[in-house]
Amino acid sequence: MGNPAAAPVKGVPEPELIRFFGAVSDTSPIPLGIHNAPEYLDIKALHKAHPNISIIKVEAMAIAVARLDDAVDGGMDIFNGRSAIEMVDPLRAGALGIIRAAKPSTCSGESSIVQPTVQRPARKRPSAFTRACCPFSCC
Repeated sequence: MGNPAAAPVKGVPEPELIRFFGAVSDTSPIPLGIHNAPEYLDIKALHKAHPNISIIKVEAMAIAVARLDDAVDGGMDIFNGRSAIEMVDPLRAGALGIIRAAKPSTCSGESSIVQPTVQRPARKRPSAFTRACCPFSCC
């Protein structure tokens, strides 16, 4: 069975999703992040129309991280997930860190973000907002 939380967006036209997320971001005094499901939403179009959405967590292979970073001209702080299956490659591709899933039974309050030790050449620094919020806690 699929993710029931994802079911409500099936069939919603992409312009409506961009309008919805844009309406939220345009009224926010702080930068916003989104957990992207690329089958539902073009992040490049969303970020271009609403640059306040500047933090993203993706579940993607390293090549997709690099393509997204290039598509948004480095204008988003990108974090990757994928249960930390890949750790070094997404960091080399432009991700600022890895946000791994935490199982409730093992959640100990430790950081659920892995900071990169390898930087992509000419990679911008994380935004001040992202630096202020990291490390994210899993609890």
